Amino acid sequence: AASGPELLDSSPARLFADHPAFGGDPLGREGGTRKPLGGEFRTGGDPLLVMVVHLSSKWGDDPSFGRRQPPMRPTDAMRRAQAVVLREFADELLDRRPGASVVILGDFNDFWWSDALAEMTSSGLVNALEHLEPAERITYTYQGWSQALDHVLLSAGIATDAVVDVVRVNGEFPAGVRSSDHD
Repeated sequence: AASGPELLDSSPARLFADHPAFGGDPLGREGGTRKPLGGEFRTGGDPLLVMVVHLSSKWGDDPSFGRRQPPMRPTDAMRRAQAVVLREFADELLDRRPGASVVILGDFNDFWWSDALAEMTSSGLVNALEHLEPAERITYTYQGWSQALDHVLLSAGIATDAVVDVVRVNGEFPAGVRSSDHD
């Protein structure tokens, strides 16, 4: 039996701390986005890698119904670059250890049809929220728009048996009675 992490150098770990995709913000808003966290666990002898993400926010994009049409969305490229790094890392882990399971979850700050999520699913990761009815996928409400910005991506080996549900404790409630703006 393995005595320590097999796929990560340490567990838990802050991932991509020095990677440019998670570094400085080209819009000059902040020093970079939150770095993903990784944890490695064992299930039936095989490794389970869980990555928790919070990709760059949409802050700085034009509003959907603003004066400029089509709206400028400079943060799309930032999230796509981050998605490439995450997907390549997941691919590398699964190539090194085909029996491993990978879960990438959190605030992707993007829609299931976005370039960033298409990048994430391009090599076999499955977005578990897509198995829910559209009305059940909602994880965030902004100015009356109900949407899914949070996602759960699974490696193919565990996606078929996965059951996912969005627990509604934040997004549908007024700001004064919730702990977050996401579910």
